[in-house]
Amino acid sequence: MRRSLLLCRGAKGRGWYKRYMEMGEVGFQKNLPPAPFDWSKGLPNAVSNMVVFSDDAQENACSNSAGPPAPNRPKVFFDITIEEDRLGRLVVELAHDVVPRTSENFMRLCEGSQQFSYKGTKVCDILKESSVRLGDVETNTGAMSHSSTGERYFRDENFIIPHSGAGLLSMATSGVHTNGSQFYISLGACPHFNGRCVAFGRVLEGDKVIKEMEKVYTFRGTPARDIVIEDCGVLDYAGVELTQQPLSKVAVTEPTHHLPLHRTSSSASAAQLQADSTS
Repeated sequence: MRRSLLLCRGAKGRGWYKRYMEMGEVGFQKNLPPAPFDWSKGLPNAVSNMVVFSDDAQENACSNSAGPPAPNRPKVFFDITIEEDRLGRLVVELAHDVVPRTSENFMRLCEGSQQFSYKGTKVCDILKESSVRLGDVETNTGAMSHSSTGERYFRDENFIIPHSGAGLLSMATSGVHTNGSQFYISLGACPHFNGRCVAFGRVLEGDKVIKEMEKVYTFRGTPARDIVIEDCGVLDYAGVELTQQPLSKVAVTEPTHHLPLHRTSSSASAAQLQADSTS
């Protein structure tokens, strides 16, 4: 019995390393952290039309020579407070040319003109050196998520932008095609989010605000002090017309499940991440 347990443990633990050793240098190159997305460049049509994650799309999107100059992208802001003390403002650039549906959902929630708004919501979870999770516009507890599209969730648009550093925004999900309102702000590289969370923006101003948020004491990820989005809005629409269906005409649907925390280790194997994303 003990021998069989050891064999199983070895297959799940050292087995991936043995396979990559047999493949040579190519096996390890496939799992290196991706190059950062070049925000100063636009995407070629061949890449921007892709709606699934692929190595070719990511390579083209992250190449310094890929695509024309980036268009004028929309910008939104968040005014952050800690226990009613003003902390500062975050200015976020949205990659509308890469993920238009995700960006428009985010802009509408920042506007607050419909049933749901980010204004008044709290930070739900802080994982040191990993990410900050916020955006529960429904219960403000971190358990629920609702989009501005009329439906509770919408589909994963693409995974072109990798989580290669701090200050990136991506959707917090509970599985495949469960994008709603909750989102992450990365505190560092989060390769375990690649292929499972849609990255759609970056922080232009407010790095000090994010660092102060990370310093707040947490208990099992929950901050001990209330970190609240006091105000939010759209600074620059950049010619984007929000065409999504207003929530006032659509009944709020009940969730099929609550939103769990993504606490996957950044050292998780590619096979495990692929199994999670297809389940």
